[in-house]
Amino acid sequence: MIAALAVGVHHRRRMNYVMEVGPLPDGEWLVFSVDDSDEKLVELVVGIDRDQTRNELASLIAGIPAQCCSTLREFGAAHGWIPGPPHTLAREIAAWAAVCVENFQALAGIQPDPRLIAAWLRACSTLLAAKPWEQLKSRRRRILDVHFDGGMRGRKSLYLYGDEKKYRLLLGDSIDALLDEGGPLGLPSNCLTQIIYVEPGPTPSAIADVYERSFVPRVLRFERGALTPLKETELVMLTGIVGALASLCMHRGYGKSEAFGVETLVLPHSFERGEEKRRLAS
Repeated sequence: MIAALAVGVHHRRRMNYVMEVGPLPDGEWLVFSVDDSDEKLVELVVGIDRDQTRNELASLIAGIPAQCCSTLREFGAAHGWIPGPPHTLAREIAAWAAVCVENFQALAGIQPDPRLIAAWLRACSTLLAAKPWEQLKSRRRRILDVHFDGGMRGRKSLYLYGDEKKYRLLLGDSIDALLDEGGPLGLPSNCLTQIIYVEPGPTPSAIADVYERSFVPRVLRFERGALTPLKETELVMLTGIVGALASLCMHRGYGKSEAFGVETLVLPHSFERGEEKRRLAS
């Protein structure tokens, strides 16, 4: 079944560029068009059936001159589309849309701002380049306090683990919350977790075309053991945390970043209870 993704599209009648991405892990295909003149998204269609998804997009931009990516060469010929290389905006939208679809359940409660998704992906790429699985591998540097200031104030606790293929950030309100393993998948009942997978696939390739590294971040938010959608402020938090962790890899004592008016500081947790340290570091 085809569903148009609600993205606040911008309708124009000039030259378009048409691109597709897929299949994604659950079989989805993305086909979208960009206005070359105003550099804005015109239409975006998501579907399981590749041909049906293509036809839906073609009907939405019927009569508009268009270029297309190489995988649409044969299909596009019947609609007068001319093959050509994707420009920067098309590649950025491909990465943004693919990440949004792969994190559809987590992002279902918000309309993902492309600027925020771009900042998040850029921070993830920078963190991967910093190799946190090497730089932050000691017990002391994997259990952290997070402080927010500016447009958002508060404190969280963070636990890091993984390797260069699968790196996880586990965020909770306190160290005690992170010690709870009674939730789904052996995770805390109340937490926000981000996993950066370095793996092949259409989404990692779309991300690599813009952000230099092939990866895909996936987010899960649990509240009282139930999987729930993110709030936009939590995506801002994640962006700041990931950026601050990249900074921490280059400094001994702390890491700092700023994103969307929020200042984020991460530093090693100061343990008051030996049992906390023993259980998290084991």
